[in-house]
Amino acid sequence: MGNYITSIIFRIVLLSIWIWIIVIPISLRKEGMNTFPDKSAIQYSEGTLKTIKRRASRHHTVTDVVLVPFDSKVGTTYYCDYTAQHTAVSSSCLPEEKIAPYRNQSVRIGWYQKSDVLWFHNPHPQLVSLEVDGEVIRSYEYSLKIAKDRIGIGDIIVYGFITIGWGIVYVCVSIIGRRSLKEYRKQSKINEV
Repeated sequence: MGNYITSIIFRIVLLSIWIWIIVIPISLRKEGMNTFPDKSAIQYSEGTLKTIKRRASRHHTVTDVVLVPFDSKVGTTYYCDYTAQHTAVSSSCLPEEKIAPYRNQSVRIGWYQKSDVLWFHNPHPQLVSLEVDGEVIRSYEYSLKIAKDRIGIGDIIVYGFITIGWGIVYVCVSIIGRRSLKEYRKQSKINEV
C-alpha cells in the first residue's frame, strides 16, 4: 500500500512540475501576445539615448536601451519582454550594432507598462517604438510581430518532447502504483484466509 500512495504523491508532484515548467511559460508568452496594447494606448517619452551592456547569461551579453530625459540626469531603461515575467535574455530590444550609431542623440520612445499576471510582475517599461530625427529604428508593427512570435516552432518542439517524456514517466509510475496496489490486495486476501 505504501508504494501505491508514494506513486500517487509522485504523480501529483510530476503534474505540478509539468505545469510550472510547460503550462505557465506558454501561458505567459501567449498572454504577452494577447495583451499587446493598441497604438492609442502607447505612451511616448523623449530624451537622449544611452545604452548599458549587461551579461544576460554566461556567454551572452545584451545592450539595453536607456532614455535620459532632457531635464534630468537619471535615465529609464526600457526592455522588450512583452510578458509579465521579466527574463534577462529575451528582454533586449536591439542588437549593439543597430543601436550604437544613435547613442547620445535625441530620440522618441513609444512604450507601455505591462500589467501583472497571476503572481508575476514586470516593473520595467516595455519599448514599442524608437525614432531618431523622424527615422523609425524600431516600429510598433515590428514589436507586435515579436510579441506574437514569442511562441515559435522551436518552443513547441522542446515543450512537446518534455511533455512526451513526462507522460512516459507518469504512465510508468502509474503502472508501478497499480501493480503495488494489486499486490497489496492479493496479500490482504491471503492474510484474511
